[in-house]
Amino acid sequence: MMMKPIIPPAHIAPAGYRNLFFFGDFLNEEELGDLGILPRPVCIAFNPSRRWIIGPSGHATMIGQRDFNVYGVVHQIPDPEVVALDLHLDVPSTWDRAGALLRQLDGRLISSEYYVTRNRRPTRGKKTYVDRIANRAKQLGFPEHYIAELRAWRNSPIPRVELAI
Repeated sequence: MMMKPIIPPAHIAPAGYRNLFFFGDFLNEEELGDLGILPRPVCIAFNPSRRWIIGPSGHATMIGQRDFNVYGVVHQIPDPEVVALDLHLDVPSTWDRAGALLRQLDGRLISSEYYVTRNRRPTRGKKTYVDRIANRAKQLGFPEHYIAELRAWRNSPIPRVELAI
């Protein structure tokens, strides 16, 4: 007798590809194209118990924080293009690539990797940068409360963040 799995199977990228979750830089697919990376969207998903912040570099990153979610788009990227993106982002000196099980909007799991800045101290974001991301999030249909949370990072003082250090 086969037992029913407790956790539903996660979507995993086929051999030679990686699922990459973009939630800040590269949320707009044209930015990937500018680097010679062909966007291959898989789904919209969220990373639970994570919070979107602006780091000291002025780029979006995320930290662990309960009761928050980070929304983004998962793309299937061929391994050689992942290497090119790693080189562009200066992984592992400036950015890290981490992995997680994300939730698709229908509740199914998807295995993915994502980029975060090495220094994740919160700071205020530039209005044009934050607005570009928030406007794209709105186009993609992300929840309104999430878009308002993104826009809060362009104001002073920065939103209260509980750092998990």
